[in-house]
Amino acid sequence: MNNYKGCNYCLHYRRDGTCVAFDPGFIPITIASGQTKHIQPLPNQGNTIVYEPAGKSIFSRLDEYWMNNKLMRERIEVIEGDITQQQVDAIVNAANESLMAGGGVCGAIHRAAGLGLEEECLQLKVCTEGDAKITKGYNLPAKWVIHTVGPVWEGGRYEEHKVLAQCYRNCFALVEQYKIKTVAFPSISTGAYGFPVEKAAKIAVAETRRFLERNTSVEKIMFVCYEKQT
Repeated sequence: MNNYKGCNYCLHYRRDGTCVAFDPGFIPITIASGQTKHIQPLPNQGNTIVYEPAGKSIFSRLDEYWMNNKLMRERIEVIEGDITQQQVDAIVNAANESLMAGGGVCGAIHRAAGLGLEEECLQLKVCTEGDAKITKGYNLPAKWVIHTVGPVWEGGRYEEHKVLAQCYRNCFALVEQYKIKTVAFPSISTGAYGFPVEKAAKIAVAETRRFLERNTSVEKIMFVCYEKQT
């Protein structure tokens, strides 16, 4: 149990830590069993997984679960399209460490935003893997551009999944700081950086659900995929 990788959202148990909270018809094991599983250990518990009896009936727990999942779906959207054209408060740039124009999403955002974006990025100097920085949107429909540097996939040997999760967390920290209501993400690290799309998608959805559960002021988080496969 020390290697437990349960889901913070539907509280199920899966050895690989994946989340199926969006699967139609899925009911978390904690609802059926009437127990609450504490994913993060309680004080002084070390790595022990602690169980507590559920305080509500199975019917009220089911109603609450499906309602929360419905609301979550309404605040998350996945589309195929061009991120530079999205009418949102902020878009996220899958940047490189120099924050200069590159290929893929990064190059497209810089071209659409204009030279003002490049000049501001020069002032920011660099951005390390997993970090995030914010600039104005300039010629983009979005007011802000949040730049984050995803990990280069090296077979998972260097905990790339943790770095990618940190990208999302740092982006969401800026979303809160700047009181952004709507934000569009690209598929971070899955292009030239080679991060497997399925693994990246699970991380993206997991971090987004965690953020939206504690932040009720954000109205919409979009994932804008450049092609249908992604």
